[in-house]
Amino acid sequence: EGLTLLAAMTASDSSGAATSAGADGRGLVSLVVALHANSAQVLIQQRKWLECIEQCNAALRLDPSHAKAAWRGATAAIEVGMRDVAVSFVENALEYQPNCTELLELQKRLGPLPDRGYEGYVSGSDDE
Repeated sequence: EGLTLLAAMTASDSSGAATSAGADGRGLVSLVVALHANSAQVLIQQRKWLECIEQCNAALRLDPSHAKAAWRGATAAIEVGMRDVAVSFVENALEYQPNCTELLELQKRLGPLPDRGYEGYVSGSDDE
């Protein structure tokens, strides 16, 4: 709850006043991201996989390039059998961090998602 409140305060602060976190609030956002990612690490240690995924999603909403949050989210998703979610965490993070060794290793371990074509899909539109 505290992290959510802090993120909301960051997003809604329209006073324009410079803070110790930086004139544009990036420092505060970075702090909130780090807190979410660190919470995710603790949740991994506690084997609270779904809560970990939630914390990682919260971190990645604020900073999609945060490799640790993506790796932790993917790891938790693997633990609960959510392979598609794990692949999504890894693939999205690799768009921002294409040389991240840990993410590349996890991607190799997971392999690609099966190709999901739209056979049999009827669009309902005549525009083809």
